[in-house]
Amino acid sequence: MGLEVDINDIDEVVEEHNQKLTDRRVFFLPTYQIRVPGLYNSYTMSETNCFKKNTSKTGSVFYLISSKSSKKYHKSLHDYLISNAKELGQDQPFYVYDLADILFKTQLWYERFPNVFPYYAVKANADPVLVRLFVLLGYGFDCSTEGEIRFVLKAGADPRKIIFTIKSHRASSTDPTNLSCDQKYLLDTCTAISSGVGSSDLVKRQPGTLNLVRWLTTANRILRLYLSTSDPSNELITLLVFILRVYAPSWLRIKVHYSIMDGSRHLWHFISSSRYLPKKYRDVIEPVISRTAYFAAPENMLLAMLTDRDVILEPLELGELSRQGKLSQMVILFVDSLFLLLTLELQTMLVIRIKSKSTQHVYNLSKKFGCEVSEAEDLLLQAKALNLNVVGVSFHVGGLCDDPKTYTSTIDNSRLVFDAAQQLGYKFTIMDIGAGFFGSEEREEFFYELSREINSSLEKNFPNEDVEFIAEPGCYCVASAVSIVTSIIGKKSVSTGDESGIQREYFLNDGFYQSFFEHHDIYDVKPVPVLTPQELEQRAKYKSRVWGQTCCSEDMIEEECVLPDMEDGEFIQWLNMGAYGRGVASTFTIVPYPADRYVFIQDQRLRLDSIPNLKDVTDYISEVADLVENKECENGHL
Repeated sequence: MGLEVDINDIDEVVEEHNQKLTDRRVFFLPTYQIRVPGLYNSYTMSETNCFKKNTSKTGSVFYLISSKSSKKYHKSLHDYLISNAKELGQDQPFYVYDLADILFKTQLWYERFPNVFPYYAVKANADPVLVRLFVLLGYGFDCSTEGEIRFVLKAGADPRKIIFTIKSHRASSTDPTNLSCDQKYLLDTCTAISSGVGSSDLVKRQPGTLNLVRWLTTANRILRLYLSTSDPSNELITLLVFILRVYAPSWLRIKVHYSIMDGSRHLWHFISSSRYLPKKYRDVIEPVISRTAYFAAPENMLLAMLTDRDVILEPLELGELSRQGKLSQMVILFVDSLFLLLTLELQTMLVIRIKSKSTQHVYNLSKKFGCEVSEAEDLLLQAKALNLNVVGVSFHVGGLCDDPKTYTSTIDNSRLVFDAAQQLGYKFTIMDIGAGFFGSEEREEFFYELSREINSSLEKNFPNEDVEFIAEPGCYCVASAVSIVTSIIGKKSVSTGDESGIQREYFLNDGFYQSFFEHHDIYDVKPVPVLTPQELEQRAKYKSRVWGQTCCSEDMIEEECVLPDMEDGEFIQWLNMGAYGRGVASTFTIVPYPADRYVFIQDQRLRLDSIPNLKDVTDYISEVADLVENKECENGHL
């Protein structure tokens, strides 16, 4: 079954691998991103990576699995769906996970991207059986929360092949009740400015009576000035940003990390993080630091000496775990600013994240993350001044991008950043092309076109360099592998005089608040009635509307589609439901979550020699999945 790891056992796991590990670690900002060790470049890779091409002869994957399996065998998918629907009952929808589709997507990825190593985006679908299968197939994992990291480690993921995203310093780690009056004012003001929401009395409110620290007093004065100024100058904005990104996080962090050693580190961060500022700004900052240091009375030092304890605070905070070496092989982290690296105390390599330019996507991630190419050189200069090691470039074109030129133009821009870095003495070795790939069968031809464009651009821009290419596919891996089967729990015939032309309305046992989240249609979701070919042929077809089962009038699944005339108790299978539906589902109005069913549907496109780790993969599938010999009935329909 592979490696089972508990978060508390990470030390032992890392120790076992110590001889095989490299020292490479990588970090990220809005701006920066990191990766590491062993980012593998080719289909046949190192001994630590399962993505070695299997040397077995081409054969039938289905019959290999069936020879090992004691699970149920079904002649057709129709029989399988009807059998499970009747077993579960009319009120219970269920997901169908086709594990053969996961194998095919892996095969297709390495046919089209032989030099790009995939890190599966766990947020797309965190089903435990799927994640375990991705582990056995040798994928890395792109995680966005501590919970996801725990989850993939428990599934047996290699700690060296995990990407983690830290979006910002978490204010939740600071308890406002532990703050002095002036610190509380600092927290409230920074929160209001960052979020754009705050009380109107902040400008008038007094910071409080405890103003022993000169820098804290100065910072609060600058924040008050900014709040009360309708048209702040560039100089004031620069100081404001510096307070928000560097000084405020450090002052608040001392309330969480307050050992005697932490105190001196915080003071050093204050000093070192101001070095990048132009002289006119340093003239404001450095005298305050000097006077405070001269009198040896910064609150962080005093508080540290008074409250030092031999305890581990926030043991699950990923920054601390990484700093302590418990997750030293994590390959990517994201933070809001270069200087947060200092407060996190992480020694790691950085990858600068740049924005992409596109309007042909569904979700625009560059609106929130990344820097302009024109800003990259300044960031590199700042990183150099802070002795940070930047090793590559990353981007994300946005979710479900249908413009290949967006990828290629952003790769071109990445080359510009590589060149600028070289001029500054950096040697970049990592290129991350992100994600944004469609995952439905309907988009396979586009995937072929896209891969040609991306591969050509990578070859053009990085022809003879030792650069590692990686990506973070999520939707691509799981969208077409998962469908959901729903039952009709209500039907209404509509007068043909209705101006919309709708003639039938159906009510299902799933809906908007469960699997069919807003914008689910952009993932090429489509309904397929679970009927025999004879039934389909005999029934009239009508323009129909499909509703969910809750009392909410917004609970609509399909505003308009064509369906055969169906009855209560019959079933509809919805294709391409693998991405995000499971993760956002709720139990609004106390309806049940869909059940899970795992199946392996024979796929003639699969080759034995394309499956990494063949024995373990087929052993696992034979343990968890029922077998279906044909996706279609005898005459070619479901």
